[in-house]
Amino acid sequence: MNDAEFEEQKARVLAVFEKWSVPLWLEGYDTTFYWERTKGPERKMEGGDTHWQTTLKVNSNWTHMDAAITAYLGTIMNVTEVELETAVVHECMHILVCETRQGEDKGDDWLDHEERVCTMLAKAFMTVRQYAKEGKL
Repeated sequence: MNDAEFEEQKARVLAVFEKWSVPLWLEGYDTTFYWERTKGPERKMEGGDTHWQTTLKVNSNWTHMDAAITAYLGTIMNVTEVELETAVVHECMHILVCETRQGEDKGDDWLDHEERVCTMLAKAFMTVRQYAKEGKL
């Protein structure tokens, strides 16, 4: 990835985050972005050999309202605008729900449940946005 592609992908991510940070009430968080030129780690889907690349990863400290978003620009350059927006909203959901984590230090399947919640919330927000565009709200 050359410097121009790097800056272009960074701008895509920031534009989506800026679009959603206020409606999702994230403006109170101190959010830092980390930019990786590489593709994200591969994650295998259950029940087969299929996998997908990680586009974004979030770490947050809800007690201090700090969040860090790592963007894997090598993966992001191959996703559509809709896929990117959905991924950004999904990761923003992790920032909002991270304080509900239970069992993180006990090896429980807390992350599976959090992933499901974040996926459903992101889909709901994306649907509401589409309904608003269509005048259905």
